[in-house]
Amino acid sequence: MKVGELCAGYGGIGLGLRLAGEDVELRWLSEIDPTLDPIHPAGVPNLGDMRLIDWSTVEPVDLLTAGFPCQPVSAAGRQLAQADERWLWPEVHRAIAALKPPRVLLENVRNLLSIQKGTVWAYILD
Repeated sequence: MKVGELCAGYGGIGLGLRLAGEDVELRWLSEIDPTLDPIHPAGVPNLGDMRLIDWSTVEPVDLLTAGFPCQPVSAAGRQLAQADERWLWPEVHRAIAALKPPRVLLENVRNLLSIQKGTVWAYILD
């Protein structure tokens, strides 16, 4: 399965998929922290900041994953959601809309479902 990872971090979503027995072929990733590049498989391009990517130039994948930053909704943080400059859901949505992958896997904190009485989650689902 060809996979693209947004907010890839250390590659935890891909690692979890492989440990679950999935045949994962990471085709590209988007991660702003270049110090994490050595953790990812050699030769896999890091497209960098997803806010700057022209998705029309990116290889389509079978599965798009996104571990979009949890800080805007975490119970341990200020819980500003969309008012936090780190809120990246619109960028994840832009990638989904452009790439139209058959499957999407999102990872975030539990508070995402309940923050602001569920209105943030409803916004994402919409």
